[in-house]
Amino acid sequence: DHGYDDTAAYWVCAYANNQWDLASVNAPTLEETSFYKALKLAEGAVSILDKGGKCFTRAWCAYECFIALTQIKGLKYECYTALEHKYEDNFADKRERSAVGITYGLAMALVDREEDTEDKALREGHFPVELCKQAFGLALETADASVQSDKFKILNTIAGQTADLTAESPETHPSYDALNAILRGRFAVIALPLI
Repeated sequence: DHGYDDTAAYWVCAYANNQWDLASVNAPTLEETSFYKALKLAEGAVSILDKGGKCFTRAWCAYECFIALTQIKGLKYECYTALEHKYEDNFADKRERSAVGITYGLAMALVDREEDTEDKALREGHFPVELCKQAFGLALETADASVQSDKFKILNTIAGQTADLTAESPETHPSYDALNAILRGRFAVIALPLI
């Protein structure tokens, strides 16, 4: 493929952490976990969505969204999903694609030029409307974790209640609402012209 930097490195939590032995993420604060340390070193975070947007029902994914969207200034946050489609840019260049994403700003350079705002709108216009509609119902505070104490730590961190991260987290909080609104807004920008 053209335009890809073959020296780019990606940290994928599902592969970097042993999902059956998460002792490395059992730290007193979330800032001491590999999740946070990787995001501090990164230029951005990417959520990979399946057809059901399952990623947004997982507490650790909610934490990554929280950090990427509200805690680290300048960190890019993008969402991609698998979708076979034919893409045509505003110069009538056509390509087969197997994924589509919502990007923070403009995406990578095209074959012979930089992507512009028209190209971005055309590209993101292929993002599945059904996934966007599902995003409007996001409630990250209802996300699940394999270990209940992880969920409490994550939600307490998002709520700014860090005195005792292991305490039962509040069911509702303005910080949850703010994070949900940011995520919903990312999808609304794409979905509104398509609905």
